[in-house]
Amino acid sequence: MTPTKTYIRDSVSLTAITTDKFKTGMISLSLSLPLSQRLTAYNMLLSGVLRRGTEKFPSMALLNKRLDELYASAIEIKNARFGKNEMLVFSAEILDNAFIDGSTDVLDGTLEIISQMLLHPLKDADAFPQNIFEREKSNVTDAVKAEINNPKAYAANRCAELLHKDDPDFPTLEELLKTISETDAKTLYEYYLRLLASTELRFFYVGSESSESVSKIIKERFSEFNGSLTLPNPIKAEVFTELKTVTEDMPVSQGKLSIAFRTGVTAKDKEYFAAALFNEIFGGSPSSKLFMNVREKLGLCYYCSSSYDTYLGNITVSSGINVSDKDAALGEILRQLEDIKQGIISDAELTAAKKSIAHWYRQIYDYPFELFAFYGTRSLFGIEASPEEYGKRFDAVTRDEIIKVARGVTLDTVYFLRGTLAKTNGETEDCDE
Repeated sequence: MTPTKTYIRDSVSLTAITTDKFKTGMISLSLSLPLSQRLTAYNMLLSGVLRRGTEKFPSMALLNKRLDELYASAIEIKNARFGKNEMLVFSAEILDNAFIDGSTDVLDGTLEIISQMLLHPLKDADAFPQNIFEREKSNVTDAVKAEINNPKAYAANRCAELLHKDDPDFPTLEELLKTISETDAKTLYEYYLRLLASTELRFFYVGSESSESVSKIIKERFSEFNGSLTLPNPIKAEVFTELKTVTEDMPVSQGKLSIAFRTGVTAKDKEYFAAALFNEIFGGSPSSKLFMNVREKLGLCYYCSSSYDTYLGNITVSSGINVSDKDAALGEILRQLEDIKQGIISDAELTAAKKSIAHWYRQIYDYPFELFAFYGTRSLFGIEASPEEYGKRFDAVTRDEIIKVARGVTLDTVYFLRGTLAKTNGETEDCDE
């Protein structure tokens, strides 16, 4: 299942994996933009507005009726961030035409709806319809406020905001709320027109159709599109400038400790494979040092894990703790990092980390959307490799290479959300409080 890339026009491309393995395939359309807090807010609003209806299907009910006729195809529109780039992604899960009697072309019908959503949304003169805009504005505002009111999500967001505090393009929750409140239906429509004129369309397909036949449908359905060829902001590791330590209070009983580190290693660096394994050993799996020692052995956290941003080179640890255990938990998390730096990695830990990553790469071939997640994002940055090649690179990583990466890891941000409420008798901790 090797992908092939075709340029249908200068500003329209298709990456296709032709296979008869799946009864249910997928088609996606991605538009890439530079990251900025204002455009992020606009995209959050736009993804909701475009779902509300089109010229041919002027209501959600008619859109859904047509999708039902296409064997219950499902279309999502969402925002995704990769380094200093944001993508507006239309993705559809579709029944493969090879398993249909031929009376319905599901792929063509789905692409027709996506083209309608993108190129022919409902409008009112030079603005989006006011009632649709206000409804989505309310929905997006509520979603952002829900992030603020969820302690676990809020702590993760505040840690990220502090990590990126010197980056004017990084959107904070408060900035998003402000921009959303200031945006009107006309402003959003003007942004939508600029978006169409200044980006390219990147399609990704998994199914039994040939690349040529899919390209032909795209060419017909998106003949009106006249964007421009765009290059994404390149992957670049962020660098350490100063240690940031912040504590804030919230009326909850559990504390949330979020810690961010700089690694200096991204998906484009030769040390990437060692860095990903470092994260797996540190806190990226149930067999990691953070889970086995900080949570299980010492009982200092209700949950404790790490995640690796491969496009900016940062690792973030998220944990839920008793407020009184903050210093002990922080100290033990840093001690686990120091152990790795000192070479304390057992054979069992290294083997478990490699097996965990190998399992993920093996299962990519079992799901169309996993193939898109692997190939679609990497191809955006010119990274060309198969899951098998990645698996071999991971398997070849040595303990010394992991230790070398660990010794380059720098503590950057410590954010503590201090719960101010005492637990009542019999109260149990909820890791998602």
